Amino acid sequence: MKFRFRYTELIKQNSGLTMIELLIAFVIFGILVVAVTPVFKQGSDSWQDTKAEVELRQNLNSALQFMSREMRQAKVSTVNVGTGDEIVRYKYDYDTSGPHNSFKWLGSGGRKYIDFSSESESKHVTAPDLINITDARVILVSSDPPVYKITISGEYTKGNSTESLTVETTVVIRSSSNLEEWREDV
Repeated sequence: MKFRFRYTELIKQNSGLTMIELLIAFVIFGILVVAVTPVFKQGSDSWQDTKAEVELRQNLNSALQFMSREMRQAKVSTVNVGTGDEIVRYKYDYDTSGPHNSFKWLGSGGRKYIDFSSESESKHVTAPDLINITDARVILVSSDPPVYKITISGEYTKGNSTESLTVETTVVIRSSSNLEEWREDV
């Protein structure tokens, strides 16, 4: 009989949580969630902004590298800084009889991008769905040796504002005389 008495005493002491205790726990949990949410949102927004900037920088740099690589192969006398939507037009040093290659600045759905075209291919140098090119220029800096400065600007959204980023490089085009001297040395 003593055994039953102790067992019923234990049941009476461990009757569980009351409704008020549960409500207080839910309120405390809700306050913690409301207090921590802005911290996570700020971190997520910062990550998105950084991601957009990195994507823009990578696209601009890859476009700049592609353009400078192409222009380094150009024949000096065929390089023409473009007008209108054409950024630059040129022919390769080894193929002066063929058609011109060109980089154009085109628009699609309010966004602008750089397009490369030659007789055999046409392709986007920058991704029109990812970034917006705001400016692309090729400027003759020096004529002997021929030096061109390529500048590309783009923009990305950072929070509620729009930020812009500019990358540039200088390209020295091999002159035919320098190339002939090099071929004779080899």
